Amino acid sequence: QVAGTVFTRHPAGLQPQRLLDSDLQDDLAQETVLQCLRALGETTQQAMMVISQLEFRHYLDHLTDPVHAAAAAMLPRLPAGPRDGECDIIIIHKTHGLVVGEMKSVGGNDYFANSSKGEQNRVIVLQVEKAVKQLNQQEGVLRRLVSDLGVKVTKLVLLPNITSGQLMRALNTN
Repeated sequence: QVAGTVFTRHPAGLQPQRLLDSDLQDDLAQETVLQCLRALGETTQQAMMVISQLEFRHYLDHLTDPVHAAAAAMLPRLPAGPRDGECDIIIIHKTHGLVVGEMKSVGGNDYFANSSKGEQNRVIVLQVEKAVKQLNQQEGVLRRLVSDLGVKVTKLVLLPNITSGQLMRALNTN
C-alpha cells in the first residue's frame, strides 16, 4: 500500500505523499546514468568525480566556520539570476575537465504507449531543446566559477531511456 509513496514531515506529523510516475522514472534514469558512469570509470580505469543534483543556491551557502567563510570570500560569486538553477550531473575529469550533464528521462517503459511516431519525435525534440537551454545556463555559471583555472567545460545531454535511432529520427524530423 505504501509503494510509490513517500512520507514527509509536517507540523501535524508524517504525511503521505504519492509519487508521480515521472518522479520515479527520473530517479530510475538518474540511477542508470550513475551506474553507467561508475562502470565506465572502472572499465577504462579513469578517475573522475561525479556530483549529482547540485543546486546553485547551495554554492558557498551556510558556511558558519570562520575559516571556511574566509576562504569562500576569496572565491568567485554567483550572479544573482542563476541561483535558482541546478545541474543534474557534473563530472570532474582529469582529461575532459568539467563535464556538465542535463538528463531527460524521456522514453523507457510505456512512456510512448499509444503515441504516434510523430508525437514521439516532437516530445524528444522538445526535451532536447529544453536540455540545451538548461545546459547553456549551467555552462555560463560554471565557466564563471572556474574562470581563473582555465578548465575546459563540456556540455552533455543524457537520454538514458531512448535509443540512438529514436534520437536521430527525432532530430532528422526537425
